[in-house]
Amino acid sequence: MRGVAQEHAITGPLEDLRALGSPTASDTARRLTDLWRPPKPVTALDHQGRPLGLYDGNLIHITHFGQAVRSKNEVIIADLLHRLARGRFAYEKPLPGPDGRNRYPDFTVTTDDPDRPIYWEHLDLLNDPEYRRRWEAKRAWYAQQGILPPPGGPGGQLLVTDDRHGVNEPCWEEQFKAVFGAAASIRPQRITWRPPPST
Repeated sequence: MRGVAQEHAITGPLEDLRALGSPTASDTARRLTDLWRPPKPVTALDHQGRPLGLYDGNLIHITHFGQAVRSKNEVIIADLLHRLARGRFAYEKPLPGPDGRNRYPDFTVTTDDPDRPIYWEHLDLLNDPEYRRRWEAKRAWYAQQGILPPPGGPGGQLLVTDDRHGVNEPCWEEQFKAVFGAAASIRPQRITWRPPPST
């Protein structure tokens, strides 16, 4: 019917819906056809280095080590972490709250103190009032868990970067080094060999 809003209910666990929102759930990115330019086939890897499938690199953000992420800035940050804290970080690792609901920090970096990780949030759209409102609520939630900006709290450290003044990788790297250097030695928690992504 025209002009009448219809309600659509989504049933099942919230985790199922979250999985559908991941970069690798895109059916469009899996298509290797394009009317305007040749596709750029790349293999996306999961957080353990296992292949997830072949995607069009023109339609998905993938780090140089094969991790699919949501934005170009997250590619920069993931590559930076791969260089400085290899084996010690995870992308969108679930962080359970006391209410039983999970939050998903952009990056979680383990430190020598397992009870005080670094949670790195990168803010892209601060000029959007709804995005800003959601971020303020998430920041308050972090504070309630004892996750605070450097020098941190009992639940860990919250590192927040943004791109209000453009992409500033050297600044982001220095911010991370200042926090990570104070929290841990720069060595892998465990060393694993992964074959390079096929191109």
